[in-house]
Amino acid sequence: MSLLPVPLPGEAIPPGARDWRSTDAGRWRAMAAPRWSHPLLPSVAMVAGFIWLVAFSPPSPGDICTTSSPCDAGWWGLVPWVVLLLTPYWLWRLPGLALPCLVVLVAVTLTDAESDGVLTRPSVYLWFTAIAYAAATAFHRLSVAARQRRCAEEAAGEARFPVPGGTRWRWRLSFGAAGVLVAVAAFGYWMASDEISAYEDHAANGRQVAATVVRISGGEGDDAAELTVKSQEGEVHRADSLYPEDFPVGTTVDLVVDGEYVRLVAEPYDVEGWQLLMVAAIVAGLAFLANGVTGRASSSRLHTTPQPVLKVLVRRDRKDFRTWVYAADDPAGERPVLSLFTVPATEGDDDDAEDGKYEDDEKYEKDAEAWEHMARTGPCEAVLYGSPHAGGELVLVTAPEPGIALAETGATPVRPAVPKLQDTLLPYLPGGRRSRRPRRPRRSAEEIVAGMATGADPVSYSADTTSRLVGVFLLLVQAGGVWILLNDSFSWLSMLLIIGAPLALRDASAALSWRITADQQGIWVTGAWRTRRIPWDRLHRVRVVKGSIQIKVVGGPDHSFPGRRPAALRAEEELNVLRDRPELRPARDAEPGEQGMSLGPFMAAVAVLWGAAVLLLF
Repeated sequence: MSLLPVPLPGEAIPPGARDWRSTDAGRWRAMAAPRWSHPLLPSVAMVAGFIWLVAFSPPSPGDICTTSSPCDAGWWGLVPWVVLLLTPYWLWRLPGLALPCLVVLVAVTLTDAESDGVLTRPSVYLWFTAIAYAAATAFHRLSVAARQRRCAEEAAGEARFPVPGGTRWRWRLSFGAAGVLVAVAAFGYWMASDEISAYEDHAANGRQVAATVVRISGGEGDDAAELTVKSQEGEVHRADSLYPEDFPVGTTVDLVVDGEYVRLVAEPYDVEGWQLLMVAAIVAGLAFLANGVTGRASSSRLHTTPQPVLKVLVRRDRKDFRTWVYAADDPAGERPVLSLFTVPATEGDDDDAEDGKYEDDEKYEKDAEAWEHMARTGPCEAVLYGSPHAGGELVLVTAPEPGIALAETGATPVRPAVPKLQDTLLPYLPGGRRSRRPRRPRRSAEEIVAGMATGADPVSYSADTTSRLVGVFLLLVQAGGVWILLNDSFSWLSMLLIIGAPLALRDASAALSWRITADQQGIWVTGAWRTRRIPWDRLHRVRVVKGSIQIKVVGGPDHSFPGRRPAALRAEEELNVLRDRPELRPARDAEPGEQGMSLGPFMAAVAVLWGAAVLLLF
């Protein structure tokens, strides 16, 4: 590379800090976990082993619902499912937690009351082999992380220094999400318990009747079948059954009859839907909780204990802003060592930081601009605090511009710069390596200005045909959800529809009516619910990321809404040019009719009218 790395200010480099040389960095990178221990492989092996185990397991007498052994809630039976679903996730994120889960799965398989003679089944050995493979990969990845930590500490020497900046507030998001999911699980348990209590009340107040099945109807898909039964006294009753194959015509069944309430004693209640909701919420909640606890503990150790320090070079990826770390003697950036996403570190601790935002808007704008500048230039000098290892956490002090030192903390775990698993497997798959779609080249400011329509009138950028089609599709989905919600009995699916309806309405309104109007004083941003004013001096950046337009605002909330090519790219290019070149801005401000109008309130009213129409129809 022709450009020299941007140097760090001398006061930002701790005295005695060593360079991370290519020799030591190469040894560290060579210790990365081999491809056979990639968590994707044991996860796939466990899924295949479990499917094979279930498919070739003989039916158990305990699986049949009878009057003497009814199908009850079986709360403890949910625990193995929670562990089974959590294990692949923790193999990816926290292999140390995956190991006890694997032990639990082995114990459950061997001690299950319905698995007599389990060791005589060939299918169980494939399942145990998959578990053993998963445990081996987890152990190996933990040992690799320990070796990488020792290798980095040896390269850094004995000196230790306090880490600049405070701990990050982001772990609060994990704790908040875990709290919400625990509340959802508690709601599911409450609804299931209410249904069980209702059956017990009817059983206590009603009567038990013996009857014979004379007809079975329905039962397509996941719907319950209806059994028509006739008692010895000639009474005819109809009862729902989830397992009609257990009660063929001519079978004698026992019923609980309390007025119009009729239930099979063998199938007293159906709480599987609520239990499914509970399992999903508990699995996701435990995942968020574990991430929050381990991440918070790791971040606290990093910021409260003096850490080893290494001088390195870093470069920001212009595509996704990932930070790549190179050895100090690799100015050309030929051999990356590791990568991670970073964010500006907060000053002080979590209690003094208000949602991770800067109290000084000028400092926020200056740091953000320096952060972006590093993505447009070559490598820069940096100081790495911590013991880098796969899955670990680091703090970097970088030099995005001469004379500036910016403290950044990792927003994601460390990832060694080794070839990805898919890059290794694709040459051996049919079709060979995948072809990448050519990216649209970035145009210079002069090229953008040459194609702009400048003049006195405000300039507007709005949803194109593709975006509006997405909005119409979301509206149709929401209309169907309202139809299902109001035309069906209350269930866990109804809860999902109730939660998702406002989100679908918001996204549909934004996709149909998003609009950005640029005038002399700033821009008007029309989102799902209202139109906001952003002055030019507070507009930090407009970007298009994965089908959405992101508007970064200095000292205020950011904005994001669906934006499809090419309208979104045109808005990104021209608005950034207008921000930097006041002489090209429109000569007058936009009038009220030109500022845009949100469709969210109107769509909400239409949704209410549609719901009323559905109720009237049924």
